[in-house]
Amino acid sequence: MSILAALASKTTNDEQLLGSINDALLQLQLQAAGKAEALGYGRETLQASRQILSEFLEILLRVIVRAQEGQLAAPNSQDERAAESILLRLDEQAKPREDWMEDIKKAIQHLQGGEPIGAEDWELLERLVDFLDTELARDLVALSKA
Repeated sequence: MSILAALASKTTNDEQLLGSINDALLQLQLQAAGKAEALGYGRETLQASRQILSEFLEILLRVIVRAQEGQLAAPNSQDERAAESILLRLDEQAKPREDWMEDIKKAIQHLQGGEPIGAEDWELLERLVDFLDTELARDLVALSKA
């Protein structure tokens, strides 16, 4: 029963994380399309969205750096657990970790600096959301079979 409870908790936390990242991404996409203000998203809300995405990218970057250094640290938060699952998916791609790290650092700089989000940043963010979504779907299937 404790395995089921742990999986249910993980699924709930992953769902909340994915929801907040999706919302933030959508708001910034609306801003890029010039429609955020008309839909009621003000400057503070959009800045908070940038913060949410930036913070998650920083967590992911920390997890990748630890993995590069061969450190096997226990995750301190649900966000770190999610970042570790993303790292596994990144490692399945043909792109080296160093290139992912560079892309993540650039996206963090753009998000924190208030710069426009470029095509490469959008691609990265959408890919990460896809990885999180796939992980959540796997957990939901496992939960339904438990």
